[in-house]
Amino acid sequence: MDLTPARKTATLGNLSLRRKDKIYGFLLTLPALLIVFGLIFYPLGLGIINSFRKINLFNMAESTWVGFDNYRILFRYNLFWQSVQNTLVYTIGSTLGAALVGLLLALLLNKQTRTNRLHRGFFLIPWILPGVVVAYMFSFMFGESNGIVGYVLTVIGLLEKSINFFADMDTAMPAVIIATIWLSFPFAMIMYLAGLKTIPKEIEEAAWVDGANLFQRFWHITLPYLKNIIVITTTLMVIWNFNFMDLIYTTTRGGPVNSTEILAIFAYRTAIQQLNFGLTSALGVLWLLALTGFAYLYLRNMKVLGD
Repeated sequence: MDLTPARKTATLGNLSLRRKDKIYGFLLTLPALLIVFGLIFYPLGLGIINSFRKINLFNMAESTWVGFDNYRILFRYNLFWQSVQNTLVYTIGSTLGAALVGLLLALLLNKQTRTNRLHRGFFLIPWILPGVVVAYMFSFMFGESNGIVGYVLTVIGLLEKSINFFADMDTAMPAVIIATIWLSFPFAMIMYLAGLKTIPKEIEEAAWVDGANLFQRFWHITLPYLKNIIVITTTLMVIWNFNFMDLIYTTTRGGPVNSTEILAIFAYRTAIQQLNFGLTSALGVLWLLALTGFAYLYLRNMKVLGD
């Protein structure tokens, strides 16, 4: 059926109006798209490209394409693998410790009382403090001459004499893990407290009436309701601890004998001290792939992501 000229004009006008709306909407979102591209995708793409180049910082014109040479150098570098091992130990230890401490405190402070509200604010103090401040606090506590930790351990007989925990190869990593747990447990506590508020009181009361003890209620009611929050919280903490270097660099500088040199410190030395930006870019690409793969597999296996 043929349309009259008037109807054809109206149809064309409507199509033109739709196109104008699309163009107008695109122009409105264009500034945000440019910001996202400039702050995220451009640096990411540049880093990937630089990982295949040998970069002379003082003369960028002499930068040459070397293919996968930077990656081959990394894989043959013993310090790189030691840094990977140290990073895994540090990240797993500090994340599990902070998650367990945060969960325990969240369960203890879940009841709405005036004292608990005061305690919640008190336990948030470590999260407010900068990592450098926490590092100096624990350097004083774990010091050899006037450290309270060494003094207490000598009094109770666990140590013959006080030591500097951050300067000993056997105690440096446990010391930085303990300091990181103290710094990061409030984040886990707040997340778990929010999750505990979502558990229906009727279910807990019914389980109590049916004779379920405290552990049974925790295992069969509390944990299933907190599962997604625990997974998301630990994922964020793994990423945060994986990238965190303030506390370790301030206390140990990655020592003694590279025993606490994690990937963040290794990247800092490679980029800032050795000025090897090609090798650092290759490290950054591997770093990104490792964290992305971990997050995806962890969330998928814990059934947080859909099939």
